[in-house]
Amino acid sequence: RFGVETSVSYVPSNLRFTFDDTETTTDANLLLGTVRATFHAIPMTSPVWLSLNGGVSMIRRGGEAYAEAEDNSDVGGVVGATVGFRLGSMLSFYVAAEDYIYGSRVEGAGLGSESLTQNDVQIAFGFGFPVGR
Repeated sequence: RFGVETSVSYVPSNLRFTFDDTETTTDANLLLGTVRATFHAIPMTSPVWLSLNGGVSMIRRGGEAYAEAEDNSDVGGVVGATVGFRLGSMLSFYVAAEDYIYGSRVEGAGLGSESLTQNDVQIAFGFGFPVGR
Protein backbone atom coordinates (compact mmCIF):
# COMPACT_ATOMS: atom_id res chain seq x y z
CA ARG A 1 0.00 0.00 0.00
CA PHE A 2 1.31 3.44 -0.97
CA GLY A 3 0.58 6.89 0.38
CA VAL A 4 1.77 10.48 0.20
CA GLU A 5 2.67 12.32 3.40
CA THR A 6 3.87 15.79 4.26
CA SER A 7 5.31 17.18 7.47
CA VAL A 8 6.77 20.35 8.96
CA SER A 9 9.06 20.37 12.01
CA TYR A 10 10.54 23.30 13.92
CA VAL A 11 13.73 22.67 15.93
CA PRO A 12 14.78 25.44 18.36
CA SER A 13 18.37 25.20 19.58
CA ASN A 14 21.53 27.03 20.49
CA LEU A 15 24.79 27.02 18.54
CA ARG A 16 27.89 26.92 20.72
CA PHE A 17 31.37 27.53 19.35
CA THR A 18 34.83 28.45 20.64
CA PHE A 19 37.05 31.03 18.95
CA ASP A 20 40.32 32.32 20.47
CA ASP A 21 39.58 30.47 23.74
CA THR A 22 36.23 32.28 24.07
CA GLU A 23 33.07 30.20 24.09
CA THR A 24 29.99 31.81 22.55
CA THR A 25 26.41 30.57 22.50
CA THR A 26 23.85 32.00 20.09
CA ASP A 27 20.28 31.27 19.03
CA ALA A 28 19.92 28.87 16.07
CA ASN A 29 16.93 26.97 14.73
CA LEU A 30 15.84 24.72 11.87
CA LEU A 31 12.59 24.49 9.95
CA LEU A 32 12.25 21.16 8.13
CA GLY A 33 9.53 20.45 5.57
CA THR A 34 8.94 17.31 3.49
CA VAL A 35 6.75 15.67 0.89
CA ARG A 36 7.26 11.90 0.92
CA ALA A 37 5.99 8.78 -0.80
CA THR A 38 5.33 6.06 1.78
CA PHE A 39 5.25 2.31 1.21
CA HIS A 40 3.79 0.09 3.93
CA ALA A 41 6.07 -2.96 3.66
CA ILE A 42 4.21 -4.67 6.51
CA PRO A 43 0.59 -3.44 6.83
CA MET A 44 -0.49 -1.41 9.84
CA THR A 45 -3.10 -4.09 10.59
CA SER A 46 -0.30 -6.54 11.53
CA PRO A 47 0.89 -6.88 15.16
CA VAL A 48 4.21 -5.32 14.08
CA TRP A 49 4.19 -3.02 11.03
CA LEU A 50 6.82 -1.28 8.92
CA SER A 51 6.68 1.65 6.52
CA LEU A 52 9.47 3.06 4.34
CA ASN A 53 9.46 6.54 2.84
CA GLY A 54 11.44 8.87 0.63
CA GLY A 55 10.94 12.25 -0.96
CA VAL A 56 11.93 15.90 -1.15
CA SER A 57 12.84 18.11 1.79
CA MET A 58 13.42 21.80 2.41
CA ILE A 59 15.65 22.92 5.25
CA ARG A 60 15.70 26.52 6.47
CA ARG A 61 18.13 27.73 9.11
CA GLY A 62 17.23 30.74 11.24
CA GLY A 63 18.05 32.63 14.38
CA GLU A 64 20.94 34.90 15.30
CA ALA A 65 23.53 32.28 14.31
CA TYR A 66 22.48 32.49 10.66
CA ALA A 67 21.58 36.20 10.45
CA GLU A 68 24.62 37.01 8.27
CA ALA A 69 24.39 33.90 6.07
CA GLU A 70 23.93 34.55 2.35
CA ASP A 71 21.78 31.48 1.81
CA ASN A 72 20.01 29.88 4.74
CA SER A 73 17.75 27.46 2.80
CA ASP A 74 18.52 24.15 1.10
CA VAL A 75 16.49 21.61 -0.84
CA GLY A 76 17.44 17.96 -0.63
CA GLY A 77 16.13 14.47 -0.13
CA VAL A 78 14.67 12.65 2.83
CA VAL A 79 14.53 8.90 3.52
CA GLY A 80 13.06 7.18 6.53
CA ALA A 81 11.42 4.23 8.17
CA THR A 82 8.77 3.70 10.82
CA VAL A 83 8.17 0.57 12.86
CA GLY A 84 4.98 0.22 14.86
CA PHE A 85 3.53 -2.15 17.42
CA ARG A 86 -0.22 -2.66 17.77
CA LEU A 87 -1.48 -2.29 21.33
CA GLY A 88 -4.97 -3.67 20.87
CA SER A 89 -7.51 -2.94 18.15
CA MET A 90 -7.40 0.88 18.25
CA LEU A 91 -3.92 1.92 19.43
CA SER A 92 -0.33 1.47 18.27
CA PHE A 93 3.09 2.67 19.41
CA TYR A 94 5.63 3.71 16.76
CA VAL A 95 9.27 4.74 16.40
CA ALA A 96 10.35 6.63 13.28
CA ALA A 97 13.66 7.91 11.90
CA GLU A 98 14.22 10.23 8.93
CA ASP A 99 17.48 11.39 7.39
CA TYR A 100 17.40 14.81 5.72
CA ILE A 101 20.21 14.79 3.13
CA TYR A 102 21.28 18.03 1.46
CA GLY A 103 24.28 20.05 0.33
CA SER A 104 25.27 22.88 2.64
CA ARG A 105 27.98 25.48 2.17
CA VAL A 106 29.92 26.51 5.27
CA GLU A 107 30.76 30.19 4.88
CA GLY A 108 33.92 31.60 6.39
CA ALA A 109 35.44 28.20 7.07
CA GLY A 110 38.12 28.44 4.40
CA LEU A 111 36.22 26.06 2.13
CA GLY A 112 35.28 28.59 -0.54
CA SER A 113 32.11 27.66 -2.37
CA GLU A 114 32.49 23.92 -1.76
CA SER A 115 29.22 22.25 -0.82
CA LEU A 116 29.35 19.57 1.88
CA THR A 117 26.78 16.82 2.33
CA GLN A 118 24.78 17.41 5.48
CA ASN A 119 22.71 14.75 7.24
CA ASP A 120 20.14 15.85 9.81
CA VAL A 121 18.50 12.84 11.45
CA GLN A 122 15.12 13.25 13.11
CA ILE A 123 13.83 10.56 15.47
CA ALA A 124 10.21 10.48 16.62
CA PHE A 125 8.02 8.19 18.69
CA GLY A 126 4.43 8.26 19.72
CA PHE A 127 1.04 6.67 19.77
CA GLY A 128 -1.31 6.36 16.81
CA PHE A 129 -4.93 5.43 16.27
CA PRO A 130 -6.93 4.91 13.08
CA VAL A 131 -9.23 7.65 11.82
CA GLY A 132 -12.13 7.02 9.45
CA ARG A 133 -12.28 3.25 9.75
